[in-house]
Parts: sequence; C-alpha cells; structure tokens
Amino acid sequence: MTFIPVTPLYLPLETGYTPHQYTGYMATYPESTLIFENPEFTVRALSVSDMDNSVYLITIRHTGEQMLIDPAYDAEALYTFTLEAIMQDCPNLALTEENDRRVRILESEEDFEPIPRRALGVTGIMVTHGHWDHIRALRELESLTGAITYAGSADAEAIRAQENFTVENELNGGEVFDFYDTELQVRAISVPGHTPGSIVYSVQTTWEDDSPATLLFTGDALFPGGVGKTDSPAQFGELFSNVLEKLFGNFDDEAIKERIGAGIVLRNKLIQEAQSKGIELPQVEAITWAGAEETYAEQAKKVGVLSEAHEDLRSLKELVINGLMGMAAYLDHAERLGFEDEACHAFTQEALNDITVKSLGADELTALVMKTGEFGVHAMALLDKANTTKYGHPEMTKVNIGVGTRPGILISGHDLHDMEDLLKQTEGTGVDVYTHSEMLPAHYYPAFKKYKHFVGNYGNAWWQQREEFTSFNGPIVFTTNCIVPPLKTSTYKDRMFTSNATGYPGCKYIPTDSEGHKDYSEVIALAKTCQAPTEIEKGEIIGGFAHNQVFQLADKVVEAVKSGAIRQFIVMSGCDGRMKSRDYYTEFAKALPKDMVILTSGCAKYRYNKLALGDINGIPRVLDAGQCNDSYSLAVIALKLKEIFQLNDINELPITYNIAWYEQKAVIVLLALLYLGVKNIHLGPTLPAFVSPGVAKVLIENFGISGIGTVEADLKKFGFVG
Repeated sequence: MTFIPVTPLYLPLETGYTPHQYTGYMATYPESTLIFENPEFTVRALSVSDMDNSVYLITIRHTGEQMLIDPAYDAEALYTFTLEAIMQDCPNLALTEENDRRVRILESEEDFEPIPRRALGVTGIMVTHGHWDHIRALRELESLTGAITYAGSADAEAIRAQENFTVENELNGGEVFDFYDTELQVRAISVPGHTPGSIVYSVQTTWEDDSPATLLFTGDALFPGGVGKTDSPAQFGELFSNVLEKLFGNFDDEAIKERIGAGIVLRNKLIQEAQSKGIELPQVEAITWAGAEETYAEQAKKVGVLSEAHEDLRSLKELVINGLMGMAAYLDHAERLGFEDEACHAFTQEALNDITVKSLGADELTALVMKTGEFGVHAMALLDKANTTKYGHPEMTKVNIGVGTRPGILISGHDLHDMEDLLKQTEGTGVDVYTHSEMLPAHYYPAFKKYKHFVGNYGNAWWQQREEFTSFNGPIVFTTNCIVPPLKTSTYKDRMFTSNATGYPGCKYIPTDSEGHKDYSEVIALAKTCQAPTEIEKGEIIGGFAHNQVFQLADKVVEAVKSGAIRQFIVMSGCDGRMKSRDYYTEFAKALPKDMVILTSGCAKYRYNKLALGDINGIPRVLDAGQCNDSYSLAVIALKLKEIFQLNDINELPITYNIAWYEQKAVIVLLALLYLGVKNIHLGPTLPAFVSPGVAKVLIENFGISGIGTVEADLKKFGFVG
C-alpha cells in the first residue's frame, strides 16, 4: 500500500522535556499549497499560528464540497483558505442557490440515502485530537461554515473544557464518511496514545495516472521517523502498537517471530560460549531477556533507540543504528560472494555495545557516528571488490527497455549472486529475464552479458511496481527490500516470490541452500505458463559508469573540464519515492545548463535517466554508476579527480552534491561522504526526520548540510544561473 502521511509541524508547548518527544518534523505551508490532486479532488495545506500548525482541506472538484481537517487557528484565514481553494480547484463549478452543508456518516449500507441537493463549501470539520493547538478555530469556523464537527469521543470532554464547544459527532473509529455525487470516502481510524481519542483519517484514492494511493491525515499520532509525543512508557507503547497495527499492519508477523526466535537461539549459544571461556557479560536486558513468543509484542514497546530520553542522544544513536543497517546490507551482499571484512563485523559489535550498554555523551556519540561513516567506506569498498572480482568491472552499456515475445521473469532488489543463479537456471528454458529498479545495473557487468535471454530492464523505481508488475504478466522475484504491498485486487500477488531478508504474507519464499544457492525451478515453471510482458516503453538507457569505466575516460573528462566544456558535476545519487515533491529532481535535471554532468547511483536515477539530456564531447550528461552501494564509485571518482587536478581538498572540485534522501542505506552513504570530508551536501525533499534540531545544527555548522528549495532558487543558490 502506498501511504502518504500528511502530518503537521509541531513545536512543543511544554517547556520541560518529556520521555517520548516527536521524532520528526514536516515542511510548513505559509501559503495555501496544493499537495495532492487527481481528477476527482484536491488536498491543500496551510500552516497557521506562530506554531505553524498545518491544516488540510479536501475539495471535491465538481461540487466544491469540502472537508477541513484540524481547525488549528485563525478561523477567518481558514475560511478564506477554503473559498480560494474552491475558486482555484473548481473552475467549472456551477453554483446553485440551495446547498446541503452536510457530510454524511455511513454506519451501514442501509443508512445510505442520496442527497438531492448539491453540497458546497466546508461541510465537515474533522479533528484529529483534542489538543489546544489543533482546535482553537473550531467554534468560530463552525459558525462561519455551518459544517458538522467530528472528533474522537474520548477527546470530546477535553475539547468542551478548552473551547466551550460541543462536538456534534463523536467518533470511535471505523466510521466512514462520503461526499455528495462522488465515490470518495474518508475512514476514521482510532489510534489512542497521543491523546485518548486520537483519530487518523484515511482516504483510499488514486493518482492522476489511476495508480492506487492511500492518504493518511495523522495529526500528531505519526511523524516522519516515529510516533508522536507521549508522556509515559505506557502511552508510547499504546501509540506505537496502534500505529503499527492499524496503519501499517502489512508485515508478515510469523516471519518476524521466526527471525526473533532464531536470534534468541543464537544469542543463547553465544552466551554459553562466553561463559565457557570465562568471559563476564554485562547484565543488560539485551542479554538477559528471555520472554516467550507471546510477549514479543509487549517487549517491542520498550526497546530500541526511542527508549533514549534525550532527543539529541537519541538522534545520534539513530544515525549510528541506521548507518549500521545500511552497512549490514552491503556486507551481506559481499558475504554471498565470498568476501568478508572482520574489522567491519568487529566494529558493528562494538557500536551496538556502545549504544546499548554504555552511557555515552554527545561528543562520544558524534565520534561514533563518524566512525560508522569510516567503516561504511570499508563496507562499500568490500562490496565493490566482491562484485568486480566475481563479475568484472561495469562497462558503458546500452540497456533495452522494451520487451521480447517470450515469457519472462522479473528480478528486483540488489543481490547479484541471486541474479547469477537465476540467469544460469533459466538458460535454455525459453524464459527471458528482465531487471527491475535497483537490479538494472546488473546489465553493466561483463559476466552477465553472455546470457542471450537477459533481455533488458522493465519499468522504473520501486514505487511504481503495482502497475508495472501487473503489465509484466510473469513471475517477480524479490532479492531484497522495497516491496510495495499489493492491493487485494492485484493480479500479480500469486506471481510474487521473495528471498533472503524479504517476505510478504501469502507469497512463496525461496530459501538458500547449504551451498548458498537458490532453486528457481518453481518460478521458471510458472513463467512458462504466463504471457510475454506487455510493452510499456521502447528504447535504450545508458549506464555502467562506475569508477573503472570513468577512469578509462579520464583523459576525455579532464580535457572537457580544462576546456570549460564541462563546468560542473552534480552528484544526484540516492533514493526515489512516490511523493510529488520528488518531481523536483526531474525538473532540476532538465533545467541544468548544458555544460553540466550528472553523476548518479541508486534508484533516484529513474527521475532523469530516460531524459534526452545529450552528451558533452561524447560523454553522456547522466553517468550512472549503478546501485546505491555504488555511491562508493562516485567517491572514488571524486578522489581521483582531486589527485589529477592536484587539489588539497575534495571540496575544491567542481562537484555539487544534491542527493535524494529516503532510507537506511542512504544514511551510510551520507556518513561515508562526511567521513571522506565532503561538505555542503544538499538533501531532499526533506531533511532526515530522525535528526533532532540539536544534531541538525551540528551537521549544518560543521558540514554545511542543507535542504533543497525550488528548482529555480537552487540553480541560483548553487551558482549555476545568474
């Protein structure tokens, strides 16, 4: 399911610190801002008051009926906000004299009664929770609009006490709201914990291209990076469980339980080994806890970095933990190819011990963050060595994005060892193999080019898989993360196979045998019964510009830089995602002056790798190094250029870093770059949510990290245009 959390910025009312503060911050909207649209409706946002509380407005295009979520402050401004939205989003609206200002609650099918008159303007005011900063305009705005008001029943008394206002309809979760003359529905989901009556409003809808989306108006129940503020461990546990189960309940619980159980067994064996060697272990819960399976859920509420009370220390720990997770992914891929680095494993153990057992201060944790970056460089270098030793150095390659006439298997993820297994086993079977998303760079390795049935790349970044998997027609194999849960109505779920650390309920899991290989016979058999992929595009894309290939072009590159033909390199590595704000990277690439070259890796490339950006003296203007781990190649290239141009500092190079941010592997790449001395990195569309204001201040002051703005503003800020 594609979730779009729509959450406000929070600035604490309290002067004292509480154990579980908010874990992330969102952008604010000083002016009315369109944040979602499709042919049926729009969603606009406006931040009000000195606290920048964000208010959200759903507007039905053909009727002008509106639902306003969280009347935070300044009723007159909000009323103007609603009228302007109608004028902007409903240009063809024919107003009538009679308007029904009612949003209906559907308790059951029998309650449905068509409304004969047109609904216009704000018909429903929805409250996510009863805190003062979210309801100050409630009474006055209700008077201005005549709208029905809704809030959680457990918060109704608090609202009455604060605003002398009685909520018209109290919610307990499960209620469904509809609008006149439209199929759009809004569901109320009870998520107590932040307040007893906290409500999340959910909208199942589609994007402009008809692909499915889910909008979540979460209030303060959920923020980027974690749940909202709570005042006690009990409240935190309640909120965390509710958010996990009710909003993101798509995890394979049984698979997770199995992994936990296996981890406990391994831990206990290590304890016994330590005891046999006379090693004294610290008496901490990570070592001593021995709960049964039925206690896992309760224990989950008490562990992890969020148990750290101090927000800056928690933020630093999260940087380390996320960095370690990214590093672990790279080490795992290298290990599958027979390459290990004991120093990296030792550091991982040391870092986990430092975080869970020791009481480190801010300076010590900051040093640990930088050390994580150092070992991140080692891990990426190891994986680069493993991949190139086994499969050869990536080379400049044109990759087909069309389709053949035979049945196909689509392989997604990152694991090249799995790629090799699949190609070997499908050879001569009459089944073709296609890559998807981050597996695209497999085409760049010489070892895979001998397979004639290795046809090309199908589709784009991970978030488009619902529509692309449907049209592919054949089986899909996941080797690593980035599974978008299929819809209940999907036609491809029965064709999904998972492996390694991935899993999804109802999908076949392919185990690894004792020799480290996988048996794809079931996948191949299924593929033979399927139609060939439906063609969704034609043409070629070019890639394979890892460090070795670029070094072979070094003379050309140096000459182009010295002559001024290449003025600047722009590193645009990172991750892609569904949010409309990521269109920024496409528009930025289009707007770059013609004397600039993009260096990229990761799935962020799909925002611009199919654009006709041309070349400079035969050098393509988009140089794709490969997967996210191949960001290492970009660092190696930068260090080589520093050497060639005899510079003292890597930051003297004509390289600008404008990186798309998303998940844990992006963390280790960032920390690796910081360790290598790279400064003035721009991260977007938003800064990492788990970075606290205090830690953000350090990153800004010491490393020059900043966010992005508009394309036009950033081109000027970077000095690319006048």
